[in-house]
Amino acid sequence: MTDAKRIFITGANGFIGSEILRALRERGIPGSRVVAVVRSKHGLSPRQRLDQVFSRWVRAGAERHVASLAQFGDAVECIDWSELREVLGAASEASVIHCAAETAFDLPIDEARRINVELTRDVIKSIESAGVNSVVRFIHVSTAYVSGKKCGLIMEDEVSADVRAESDFNNTYEQSKWEAEQIVRQSALPWTIVRPAIVVGDSRSGFTLHFRVIYSVIRLWLRDVVPRAPVARDALIDIVPSNFVASSIFRLCELPPDRITGRTLHLCSGAEAPGPVDVMAAAGRAFGRKPLPLSPPWVLQVLLSRPVMALCNHSMREILTTLAWHVPYLGSRERVFDTSVAKAVLGNEFGTSPGFDEYGDRLFDYCAKTSWGHRCSTST
Repeated sequence: MTDAKRIFITGANGFIGSEILRALRERGIPGSRVVAVVRSKHGLSPRQRLDQVFSRWVRAGAERHVASLAQFGDAVECIDWSELREVLGAASEASVIHCAAETAFDLPIDEARRINVELTRDVIKSIESAGVNSVVRFIHVSTAYVSGKKCGLIMEDEVSADVRAESDFNNTYEQSKWEAEQIVRQSALPWTIVRPAIVVGDSRSGFTLHFRVIYSVIRLWLRDVVPRAPVARDALIDIVPSNFVASSIFRLCELPPDRITGRTLHLCSGAEAPGPVDVMAAAGRAFGRKPLPLSPPWVLQVLLSRPVMALCNHSMREILTTLAWHVPYLGSRERVFDTSVAKAVLGNEFGTSPGFDEYGDRLFDYCAKTSWGHRCSTST
């Protein structure tokens, strides 16, 4: 028996997936039911893993509209990956938002491909075997950093048909996400690719499930283990709040499929991105610290050289290695992500990220007040 319209979210218990789920719950699309696709893991069922995320929302005050886990379960259907094909086949009309990914920078390429590439391939095969005609939208969540080491103005609809080498990327995350995009483009699905920049907390509250990338570097600073920040003063750190990304994808689910099919959108701050001084000043106000002095990025490369690393103790080597993984995301004065397509497709309301000066203090106030998420409460 054919079921109602459904919106499937793969990786719905992850950072971006859960924020999209929250946006869909808050606003809703009439006539559609949300289906969270979550893998069983560590002895927990998909529902139990999703309930863990919901519980964190409640403790942080990010979700106030549901009285109990049971009520939450009534509003969101939760299935295992193994059930995806069957449930897809029962839907009269489906939109699939593919968020599931591994975001670690230091994985071996085979492991990064197993999740980011092969999982994407598996989702596409499930859709095709269930009947591609029932799927009217396939929204693939990629990253702006599939651009790898490319500099200059990065255009959204720019597609390189050239074979790219490992050396074109900063890490296996970028490479595997770029490879996944190629699989999506080659499919017969009505695809749309969205490429967020670095995703941080909610601009309205600062709430976040994960404290990574920018947060990781700020925490090193606060531990007094980094004396200087290896980033150019005039660099741009392209960060966007999670609710902006979720709202933009929500809007894609509202728009007619023919308006979004075959488009690639940068969900980025672009030329309006903040600089390192802006970000450190906001963190400094929250934690009562003076911003770090800046050093050119090449200083870190010197510190990472074999002779210098050999003189460092184990702890310092780990700190320097962590910084090395994050430097590509700490800002660039040579790269700007164009957002013209996003604004044209979504409109300025959904295609333009809030300015960092509007929400930056909230990000780090949340970190300070909750001790990096360890003290969550509905008063947050």
